[in-house]
Parts: sequence; structure tokens; C-alpha cells
Amino acid sequence: MKSISNQIFISILFTVIIVFGGWGIYEIENTKEREEKLILQRQAIVADRLSVSLEYPISSFNKEDVEKQIKSQIQSETILSIQIFDEKNKPYAGIIRNNQSPASLTENNWTKIKEQAVVRPIFHKNKTIGKVAVYANKKSIKPIISDLIFKLIIQLIILIFTIATVLYLILRKVIIKPLLSLKQWSESIDSNNISLSPEVFKSKELNSLMNSFSLMTERLISSNNEISEKNRQLYR
Repeated sequence: MKSISNQIFISILFTVIIVFGGWGIYEIENTKEREEKLILQRQAIVADRLSVSLEYPISSFNKEDVEKQIKSQIQSETILSIQIFDEKNKPYAGIIRNNQSPASLTENNWTKIKEQAVVRPIFHKNKTIGKVAVYANKKSIKPIISDLIFKLIIQLIILIFTIATVLYLILRKVIIKPLLSLKQWSESIDSNNISLSPEVFKSKELNSLMNSFSLMTERLISSNNEISEKNRQLYR
């Protein structure tokens, strides 16, 4: 049978773990959503920048300059791929991140990406001459989430250790020691020795229980003494 202090201890710790776990899940999802919004903003910034800067390289058929510019924009780990299409929507130039290293795309190894892209048209003299598609690298969020989970686990361990220590000290003073005193007092009681109840309880409920127990003990001893006295009178 588990002691009442252990039951209180386990119940409180279990509640703390549930509450902290729920908060941790909320924090992880909130961080993930925030990082995805930041990635989307970076996609839009890169797409807007390239849609302006690639106007003249594309209109002058300077493919080398196009590739140079898109390589400079994929340095951010949040960008998975940048793909440029001509006015007929055919692949013109592109770059993709493979194993963290950017690699150029050609018509022979052109890769279709399932991720949603931010697309911007490229204009020259009010005429569409192509478009730029920027794809996000959502894998870049994983290290951030992993680091957050690690920090949350460390915080949970510290929190549990702190609460466990405080609970132990409180329960030891408020419940364990008083109950041990009550046990020792009850074992010391006999018909010839009615010692005063120990004044060790720090709560009204336990004091009330102690007083009731003390009163019951006195009545039992008094009744037992009366019965013993009557028995002696009968055998005289």
C-alpha cells in the first residue's frame, strides 16, 4: 500500500509533466509556424529581388550573369531551389541545394519540386520575358525544432528535480514527521499512561483529526477502566 505522501508526490509530479508537456507541444508548434512564416518572407524577398535584377541579363541573353545572380541568392539555407523560366515557360537556368551544396540545373537534370514556390514574373519594357520560382528548404526548420525540444527536456528535468526537492521537504515537515509522531504517541498509550497529544501539526485538518483521535482514546481508556473496576467489585 502506497503512503499518502507518495501519492501526493506522484500526483503533483504527474500534473506538472502533463501541463509542461502541453505547453511544450504548443511552443514547438508555435515555433514551427513562426519559422515557416519567416521562410515564406525570405522566399518572397529573393523572388522580388531576382525579378528586378534579372531583367537585363535575360533580355540580353546573358545566361552566365543569370546563373551568377541566382547562386548568390541561394546562400541562405532556407532556400532549396531557384528556377528561372523563359517567356514560353521553358527551363532557362536554375540551381538546387543537394546535400547542403548548391548545384546548377540544366535541361538534362531539371528537377520538379513538390514544395510550394513563390513565383514572380520578370518584365522588360512592360512585356513578360520570364519568371522566377523560389522554393523553400523546410528541412532548415528541423535543427531549430530539435534544439527547442532539447531545451524543453532540460527545463522539464530541472523543473521536476526542483519541485521534487521542495515537495519532499514540505511533505516531510507537514505530513511525514507529524504522522510518525502520532504513531509513536499512539503506541505509547496504555491504561496507566495517557500522555498529552503531540502539538506537531501545521494544518487545521490534521489538528482536528489529532484532537478527535485523542478524545476517542481517552474515552476508550476511561471505559476500559470503568469495566475493570466493575469486574473487581463483582469478584470481591
